[in-house]
Amino acid sequence: MLGRVVAHVPALVESPAAEDALLAWCESLQSHDGDGLLVRVEAHQGAPDARAMKLHWNSVFMLCAAAQDGEGSSGGARRLLDDLRVSKGIRRQSGPIRHAVLEISGALSSVAIETACANGMDFLSTFDARAWSWIRKGWERNEYLDRQREIAERERKLSDIERLWSDADRRRTEIQKLEASWSCGPENRQRRWRGWWPC
Repeated sequence: MLGRVVAHVPALVESPAAEDALLAWCESLQSHDGDGLLVRVEAHQGAPDARAMKLHWNSVFMLCAAAQDGEGSSGGARRLLDDLRVSKGIRRQSGPIRHAVLEISGALSSVAIETACANGMDFLSTFDARAWSWIRKGWERNEYLDRQREIAERERKLSDIERLWSDADRRRTEIQKLEASWSCGPENRQRRWRGWWPC
């Protein structure tokens, strides 16, 4: 059975000794396991640069390589793996797993997603856009920075309206105008990077 965990470990960025501690912990797992557990760690310290993004996407595609169509489906999973350019050498059949297969991180709960999308800040998705050639380009790093800047700017504008207008009707009208200006979709926000959609 193959399992792969991609995790952000803040201590790896903050302390060079943390990588040694993580490696030692993984080695101790192997030595105490009676089932022949093999643990391999690929760690990347520092800011999310091109090397870190490559590690991330290699891990994602390694997990996706077992995608299969359900009964009655015809080749959709294979076409998706082809579109994503997942190497045929790593594709495999999925098999039975003893433990729960799906666990959702709190950051992916409906409440967390709703909160992250507040004030018209819907997410972009290369998968939804079928922009396959962009998947591994690392655009998420640029989008994250621009998104954080835009979230702060939108919160500032809302705060300004709350501060400037004591009249509730006028305040509501100003907020509605501001929200209407945000309703043109995530692709139309100003960015410092050029997207896959026509500009």
